[in-house]
Amino acid sequence: MKASTVRSRHEERIISRFCALRASRYMICILLFPLYFIHYPAALYPLAALLVLPPFLNLIWETSQPQKNEAAKKQSSIPQIMEQYHFSYTKYKAERLCFILGLFLLAVWQWIQPDEYWYDLPVGKVPLVLLIFYYVSQTVLSFCYRFSIQKTLIE
Repeated sequence: MKASTVRSRHEERIISRFCALRASRYMICILLFPLYFIHYPAALYPLAALLVLPPFLNLIWETSQPQKNEAAKKQSSIPQIMEQYHFSYTKYKAERLCFILGLFLLAVWQWIQPDEYWYDLPVGKVPLVLLIFYYVSQTVLSFCYRFSIQKTLIE
């Protein structure tokens, strides 16, 4: 394969991962919000981290290194796709870090969740179900976005 083809495929993968991370973060926040009011005050910690941290990290990284995003956009082989999906490397870094943090916080929530009561068995596994949903949705959406980007490039 040509180097330009390899580079554009790599950029397609990164942009599709970014979009999938962002969409799955929004979905998990929508699922965490009612849980906070229903029964689980511990849902506030992952919800707050997933809502506040990505824009905050992006702001810090964009102000500290603004030339990095501009140079990456100029060197890109598909800048129109980057603009269409609002992609920048600092946003991608922030989303990726928050995805890992979200998985960690959901795992900690499951670990500290008391499950000694037999009647709490299906409800006690809510953090585990959310953790699995978060990871699987990110993976599936990544493939969907990659297909969408390839379809856009063909047209």
